[in-house]
Amino acid sequence: MPCPTEECHFQKKRQDVCTVASCHVIVKGGDYRPEQVAGGDCKSKAGGEVKILPFVEGQSTTAIVTKAKGL
Repeated sequence: MPCPTEECHFQKKRQDVCTVASCHVIVKGGDYRPEQVAGGDCKSKAGGEVKILPFVEGQSTTAIVTKAKGL
């Protein structure tokens, strides 16, 4: 998988993912299954991909953002 060139952030609303044309790949951690990813079905139908990365205990986007914010 090539390195991403941009990010899309969502507030867990399926329609957000479905209306963002610039996102070609939705990536989630290994604690998800593809059918659980918000908007994954419509992104796949539009020719995009849903990728599930291996789960790493103690590593999450939330933890990284919290650490970056110094919280």
